[in-house]
Amino acid sequence: MSQNPSEPAGQTLWETVQSLHAVVEASPVAIIALDGEGRVKMWNHSAERIFGWAENEVIGHANPTIPPGREEEFRSLVQSRMQGATQAGFETIRLRKDGSLIDVSIWSAPLHDSAGNITGVMTEIVDITERKRAEKERVQ
Repeated sequence: MSQNPSEPAGQTLWETVQSLHAVVEASPVAIIALDGEGRVKMWNHSAERIFGWAENEVIGHANPTIPPGREEEFRSLVQSRMQGATQAGFETIRLRKDGSLIDVSIWSAPLHDSAGNITGVMTEIVDITERKRAEKERVQ
């Protein structure tokens, strides 16, 4: 895609892509795109803030946020999205770069190419650690 499209359709597409990029980068939640094998294709600023890894540390690599013992859960999540299912508000544990664990809520959906084939997974992840801590304190 051209940076300076000369025709109206190209301009509209370019503006749409730029708008979506701005939404992803401005989002307060982690937005991570994965390929069908669970390798990171996209990692926004909130993912960097929440998990601690910079984008250049994770792109093209296996998702580093999966803690030991949660690998099968993660594989199942990716496989289910690759079969077309979406997911809303799945609560689990994820790993930060500093080794700490956080509670998260995950929304995910399959990504499609122009032919309609599923090529990966788009995830939105919210850190719910403080909410979980407050719930636990209320129970005690």
